[in-house]
Amino acid sequence: MIKAFFISTRAGNLFVMALTQVLAYQLLQEAVDLSIVLAAIATMCIGLCGYIANDWFDRSIDQINRPGRNVFHLPWIGQRAWYLFAISGVLGMGMGAWLGPWLLTLCAGTWALLMLYARWLKGSPFMGNITISALHSVLFAMPALLAQGIDWRVLGFNGRFFLVMAGFAFATAWFREWAKDMEDLAGDRAAGLRTAAVMYPVSISKAGMAVIGLAIVLAIIIFIVGLHIPSFYGRQGVLVYYYLFLMLPMCLRSMVMLAGAQNQHDWHKLATWLKIVMFAGVISMAIK
Repeated sequence: MIKAFFISTRAGNLFVMALTQVLAYQLLQEAVDLSIVLAAIATMCIGLCGYIANDWFDRSIDQINRPGRNVFHLPWIGQRAWYLFAISGVLGMGMGAWLGPWLLTLCAGTWALLMLYARWLKGSPFMGNITISALHSVLFAMPALLAQGIDWRVLGFNGRFFLVMAGFAFATAWFREWAKDMEDLAGDRAAGLRTAAVMYPVSISKAGMAVIGLAIVLAIIIFIVGLHIPSFYGRQGVLVYYYLFLMLPMCLRSMVMLAGAQNQHDWHKLATWLKIVMFAGVISMAIK
């Protein structure tokens, strides 16, 4: 059951990536068409390639951090995962090519960065986390490229909200990746990786994450204030209440969890909670 849950969680992550792009595209176009659906599927395919490559290079680490949950350790998948890797890569690149040269370039660049992360970047103090955080923001690049014929000056609040969410995705992903490194400290240290969690004392890592978390909280407070300004938002909607009574308390709870984190279980709970925060942010794009 644990293995099935682990696989379904990854499938859920891929679905959220696709949903992020569809909802971001709606902010720019107010509609969903075939191009963004294909782009979302391409993103899921490229993301799956990243998961498989990451599991391959983490085979020994996952024996400590996540025993039995590495896709190459599952008896009913094992080395067959490479077939899935190849099929997903071809489908992702193929859909990118069909959508145009810029989209193909974006798909190929994302695929290359995921491979670099899996092989080298994840073991560095900051480059690995920053790479994954940047890729969360890149999810917004594809909708922007597909909607490149629009006039950003006339988008008004939707255009500003689009950019705010791209920044939110980067910051929350960085926060969560650091928390995951703290959770995986034992395995990463045994493998000789040089993540920030391995390189610095817990107090330094907590301070770094606190800076990111406080920046997110402050940004949300500023955003909530902006929603009360007619020239910024211009309408009375549930979005104000969503951020005031859901997003802000959720982010504040993240800070409380960070302050109290002491062991692997605590860090796992924080990383899971931050995933929920990120999903809540994605859902907010559907609120008018």
